Amino acid sequence: MRKIIINTIILFLLIDLTYSIDTISTKYYPLNVGNSWTYTYFHNIPPLTYKYKRVVTGTIIQNGHKYYIINTSLFRVDSTNGRLLIYSSNSGCNWLINEKLVDSLSAKKWDSCRFDCSMLKSKCTDTSNVTVFGLNRPSKVFTVTDFEIYFQTRYVKGIGMTHYSDHSGSGTQYTTYTLNGCVIDGVVYGDTTITGIAPVYIGIPEKFYLYNNYPNPFNPSTTIEFEIPQSCVASLTIYDAAGREVESLVNELVSPGRYRVLWNAANYASGVYFYTFKTESFQQTKRMVLIK
Repeated sequence: MRKIIINTIILFLLIDLTYSIDTISTKYYPLNVGNSWTYTYFHNIPPLTYKYKRVVTGTIIQNGHKYYIINTSLFRVDSTNGRLLIYSSNSGCNWLINEKLVDSLSAKKWDSCRFDCSMLKSKCTDTSNVTVFGLNRPSKVFTVTDFEIYFQTRYVKGIGMTHYSDHSGSGTQYTTYTLNGCVIDGVVYGDTTITGIAPVYIGIPEKFYLYNNYPNPFNPSTTIEFEIPQSCVASLTIYDAAGREVESLVNELVSPGRYRVLWNAANYASGVYFYTFKTESFQQTKRMVLIK
């Protein structure tokens, strides 16, 4: 009888310990509807920089698992082992059904796991505390290396992914994502703004289009609208009559739709200005006049 009681106590202790570990692991990638992360994307050759926001917009059940919708991808953290997984409808690891392993958030330093179903290993190379938004928090860094391949991701407890770097391109090319700010369970950390861009409607326009600003002439503010038929990096830049850049109003990844941007020229002199709307496959410039 005494042996049964002892075994029962041990079982409950193990269950409690497992629960604690799982709870800690999930905090390195906090998934709740409404959470969002704002990053600066940078690519050095050719140079490209823009802001990028990832938002948890909802949940969905697939293959008996609850996934969180982040932009166009589906993520979950397995509560039994702390694995961060992404849903893949057409493929997956041979030991997972329609899923790919991103990282193992329960890993201790020097633990490793299979990276993206390949033979490569993602190794936890750092578990030190870092200061993020003025707060000192535990973090985990996962590194993937193999000849020319080099990826590194840092997750911070209670925040999520704070940095990602990809040095696997040819030569000296590299890409980074750096966290500017986030909203976690309703609490705002850092700078979550992108620009003053506002959607007029969310739909799929037939083509790229830049509207005439209004009013024109104006003093001191004017509104510029544009349409985008597909997700892409878009920029809207103001130039003076000499062709010098005055202000960048938009420089980010934008979803399909029609958007409105307000330009306040209170700090600029009267004169002729130009605004250029540019994407990878489209560019258009229009003229406007500031009269004070």
